[in-house]
Amino acid sequence: MSKEMPDRKGLIIAASLMVLLIILVVVFFSLGTRKSVELATSSLLSNPDVDSSHPHTVKTITLFFLSEKDGLLHSEERDILKSPSISLMGRQLVEELLIGSKNGMICPFPSETKLREFYLTEEGHAYVDFSREIREEHPFGSEADIATVYSCVNSLTHNFSDIKLVSILIDGRESQTLGGHVDLTRPFVFRKDLIAK
Repeated sequence: MSKEMPDRKGLIIAASLMVLLIILVVVFFSLGTRKSVELATSSLLSNPDVDSSHPHTVKTITLFFLSEKDGLLHSEERDILKSPSISLMGRQLVEELLIGSKNGMICPFPSETKLREFYLTEEGHAYVDFSREIREEHPFGSEADIATVYSCVNSLTHNFSDIKLVSILIDGRESQTLGGHVDLTRPFVFRKDLIAK
């Protein structure tokens, strides 16, 4: 009996210390997580690309997708996050284009295509850098080339008056063409004649 009592007391003390240690670890990590959330929030609010006065405002944009019926580009509205940065909104627009139509129209971009980078100069010249799949997986034909280029060009220039010219890059470099029908070495401007009335 006398031997068992100290063993039980030792076990109770050890168990109590273990519980206390677990509580301390949980409290420590919860404080650390809260601090990292606070830091992330403060850095988000200090980011000039985020409109902190209206953090949930959206901009409705018009995207242009190809119609099988007439071979013209048809409009489709989509919402993106509003930002004082045209470059950031331009990137969002292109990402939405790559997602494709939600109204059953044709997305002229191969499904594997990714947006690598988006640049905008002070003069209003946008450079849209796509992954190599835009060329490697692209369907043949001049209509497909024109639809892909002007789906992007018309969508950007129609929505943002600051964007005057659009150049398309592939895998970080200037490319001659997509499928041999449209010269990609020159910048493009808005073409109203390709849009359905």
